[in-house]
Amino acid sequence: MVHETAMFLGYAVLIITVGLVLYHFRGVLLHAKVSSIAGL
Repeated sequence: MVHETAMFLGYAVLIITVGLVLYHFRGVLLHAKVSSIAGL
């Protein structure tokens, strides 16, 4: 029971971390694209 709960929490943290990384990466790409367009 405790092991299953720990596994679930681990998966939740992993999913949240991946989501935040992807969100941050998208923001960086968006900023780079806007900067390059502004640079041109």
